[in-house]
Amino acid sequence: MLELVRNIVAIIRGNVLCFVFGIKHNVLIRFFPGIQITKESQGEILMEKGVMIGRNTIITVRNGAQLYMGKKSSLNADCKVICQKKICIGENTIFGPNVLIYDHDHVYDADGVKRNEFECDNVVIGNNCWIGAGTIILKGTNIGNNCVIAAGSVVKGRIPSGQLLVQKRHGTLFDLNRSESRI
Repeated sequence: MLELVRNIVAIIRGNVLCFVFGIKHNVLIRFFPGIQITKESQGEILMEKGVMIGRNTIITVRNGAQLYMGKKSSLNADCKVICQKKICIGENTIFGPNVLIYDHDHVYDADGVKRNEFECDNVVIGNNCWIGAGTIILKGTNIGNNCVIAAGSVVKGRIPSGQLLVQKRHGTLFDLNRSESRI
């Protein structure tokens, strides 16, 4: 019964926030507590039926940018989506907690980083994908349908449909009690 009440509250919260932020949506979506949405005046957000946004998720859509989330897609708790150009998430795609999605990088050169200048490229994530916890998805990424991205991955570029991406990292252990172990 308590779960039913939570879901009803999340649906009401989702629809009120959609109205307040001018988010285009079809039927019911669920937003949980602590969500922060920033949509600049010319930004556009479209969420299809059954979208779920988890606790403490941050969504930012800048002027002229577009964010699309397909039917029954879901962002788990503590995700961050920052959209300067275009991010498209397919149907039935689920994200673990703490996933970051950026469609832009800061411009940089020999003089350093340009604080308010960005290079942008679309991010497209297909249908029926599973993006593991702590994954970072960068500008110019295109993930095909039916893909699994393992937790902790950093993704940039094209991932064909039906693929599993696992990024293994090898650590080096140093014995802190031995002097020759010093770096």
